[in-house]
Amino acid sequence: TEDIYISANVEETIAAKISAGQEVQIKLDAYPGKKLIGHVREIDTVTVAALSGSATSFSTSGTYTKVTQLIPIKITIDDEVALEKLIGTNAFIKINLKKINEQALAAGQAAMSNKNGQIEATGKVKSSYATDIVPEFSASITEVIAKEGQVLNKGDVIMTLDLKEINKMISDQEKNLRIENLQLKKLLNSTSNTSFTEGNAIQTAQENLTKAQDDYDNQQQLFTAGAVSSDALAESKRKLTAAQRAFSEVKLSKTTDLSLSVDMEREKISLFQDQLNLLKGKLSKVYIKGNQIICPTDNTVIQGLNTVNGSMVVPNMKLFSLTDLNQLIVEADIQENQIKQVQIGSKVDIVPVADSEKVFKGTVKSIAGAGVVKNGETVITAEIAIEKPDASLKPNYNVDVTIYTEK
Repeated sequence: TEDIYISANVEETIAAKISAGQEVQIKLDAYPGKKLIGHVREIDTVTVAALSGSATSFSTSGTYTKVTQLIPIKITIDDEVALEKLIGTNAFIKINLKKINEQALAAGQAAMSNKNGQIEATGKVKSSYATDIVPEFSASITEVIAKEGQVLNKGDVIMTLDLKEINKMISDQEKNLRIENLQLKKLLNSTSNTSFTEGNAIQTAQENLTKAQDDYDNQQQLFTAGAVSSDALAESKRKLTAAQRAFSEVKLSKTTDLSLSVDMEREKISLFQDQLNLLKGKLSKVYIKGNQIICPTDNTVIQGLNTVNGSMVVPNMKLFSLTDLNQLIVEADIQENQIKQVQIGSKVDIVPVADSEKVFKGTVKSIAGAGVVKNGETVITAEIAIEKPDASLKPNYNVDVTIYTEK
């Protein structure tokens, strides 16, 4: 009673139009007036007569009489209805040939798989190592050597580039760096030579200030005694102020300005050096050798190569992808209501659509922590490691997988 369905017979003349998942309108004699919705679950491969083992279209005299044959189908009821006590009762069905209920079909298949201790799913062959080749500089392609889908080994040349633009940028930056280093050297020499001169100037200014201070003190005493006029005292005060200003200016002399200039020049050199390292780093990639783009690993297939000789390369433009064939995996989409049955380490049979006679063994390696919506339903991606893959498994090939679960 956990697997209740409607068994119906359809004439052979329309059987070819019926497919799994088609929506079915259902009326049950036990529920008069109630309309239910279901879907076609299975279509048998032999007729009712053949299954009975006794029917024949030939008479005893050998005359053949053509009789329209019936094909059995199974229909699952999707609506909630108590059927446990209705086994053997009658139903009327109407199949909608144009409406497929993929979600209900998948849910039904999932339920059947769970009962059998296994989960059926579809997947795609991927590589755990796949990288996009995206140069960070401008260039032009001089020659494309490799071809789309070609299997390459480490060091194989994929294409050659004209690197004139970035090489000029590196050369100009190196020239600017040399000029700034010379400027720094000049400033350091100027600072050294100026320090002695400024030291003498400070001493002279200090002596002049001391002399002006003594003269002003004497003039104040004489003015108090009435020996000099107020104009003479004011002139002495003016000279003292001038000496004080001169001493302050000498202390904040060009030595301080030069030290600041040296610090600024060192900052500029550091910036230029960083910019130069950044430019050189754009060429320091494992897939770049001189003016060539090469394959960095063995047994690697090139994909998405659609450039030709003379094409321009701009920064952050994807040229192609490299996929390591030594690290193939399968990414299988597991339905949300089945994922709890899947465990890390679950054994898997993998059948490539391209060669259904082959069966590869695998193991569930990881299960995604979040679901994604595909074709209107939520699925969770399981990554499956493949044991002993061969050339019949290639990136982006479709596969059918059977995941064995514990009942």
